[in-house]
Amino acid sequence: QYARLQYIVRPTLQDFKDNRFASTTKQNDTDTVSKLNGMIKYSLAPLDEDDLTSVLVHHRTVLYDMFIHRIINKGQSPSTYWGDLKALARLAKKADTQNLLRKNEEATFLPYGMLLDLADKMFDDWKASVQERGKDHNETYKLHTYALILASYLWTPPVRLELANMQITKTLNNLDKNTNYVYVNQNKMNVMYIFNKKHKDHPPIKYNVGYSENDAYAK
Repeated sequence: QYARLQYIVRPTLQDFKDNRFASTTKQNDTDTVSKLNGMIKYSLAPLDEDDLTSVLVHHRTVLYDMFIHRIINKGQSPSTYWGDLKALARLAKKADTQNLLRKNEEATFLPYGMLLDLADKMFDDWKASVQERGKDHNETYKLHTYALILASYLWTPPVRLELANMQITKTLNNLDKNTNYVYVNQNKMNVMYIFNKKHKDHPPIKYNVGYSENDAYAK
């Protein structure tokens, strides 16, 4: 089941080393770190210390490999295997805990992957409308507008409500330093976001977004 979960927060080995998940009942994760290190070192599964959900995805292989390593190869007591089971259980608990939503969040939360899928479908609907109705048809224009609005927020760094107040410009000349712009370069068929207003002491930034010049639908 873990292979299908799109985690928002993915625990790392460094998180456990930094005792990020420590509590009054467990003040440090020294034992957990030791066991997780052993899994990463001795298991043949493709594990990533910067994404420990990989241990959960391959937990059967990991447990088998650790059994072979401890009991067969090193001749340790079966009780030593219990530490691996406890470490795996603690990792699973922390992975789940870090990704729980409050009740009010559950009512409004939409997974990012679902929104990306929705954006893809909206663009597919627009492209189909271009073929069926033509690019200048009202329905085509509406589908394109809705798709662009959603993609503007999904395919760029978080910009809160700044996009809603930006002005569209076709030139980079004589821009107001206190105004945010969406620059549409009609020659190269690309778009640039220009954030001139300072936001929470962040300096002005600008970056390109939009279609590739080779995308036929950009025309």
